[in-house]
Amino acid sequence: MKWLYSSIIVLIFTASVSAQALGSITYNVSVPTANLNDYIDDVSWRGFGIEGRWFTTKNISFGLSFGWNVFNKRSNELSQIEDEEISGTVSGTQIRTVNSLPLVATAHYHTGARKDQFRFYFGTSIN
Repeated sequence: MKWLYSSIIVLIFTASVSAQALGSITYNVSVPTANLNDYIDDVSWRGFGIEGRWFTTKNISFGLSFGWNVFNKRSNELSQIEDEEISGTVSGTQIRTVNSLPLVATAHYHTGARKDQFRFYFGTSIN
């Protein structure tokens, strides 16, 4: 049972490793926006992310970030069918599921002189 608690703690908190590279594993909570919110409006509590960064100089790093979020909803809404020849309403249970797999390229500038000291960083990303 201890391994289960340890696994949950690792997923909840970010684990970082520092050397020539940085890496992290995160637990993600996601909120649907834009068109996805019209289809599934429930908050997703199922998600994780993995990020890796590699230093090209002592202050600049480039990396990749990958995530997986699962949105789902069970709905009993009526579906309207409106066509030129046919019209009507369909009823039944709908199970809506969307798997979101974002892949992002990142670049960061780290302040300070040494990697083993506390440093601020500024970053940007491209999806």
